[in-house]
Amino acid sequence: MGTLIIEDEPKTGDDLEQGLAEAGLIVDLVRDGSNGLHRDRTEAYDLAPSRILESSSS
Repeated sequence: MGTLIIEDEPKTGDDLEQGLAEAGLIVDLVRDGSNGLHRDRTEAYDLAPSRILESSSS
């Protein structure tokens, strides 16, 4: 078990993975939503944080 991170932005994903690993967590980084959803449904994770997408207003 560990932490599932689904992040399509390479630098953000790498930074999250590194920071959480340095804090002692086991991290699985997935780069796209469909693979992330599959991993979340087929493996047990202690933590799977989600991000809220905000729409920009003109």
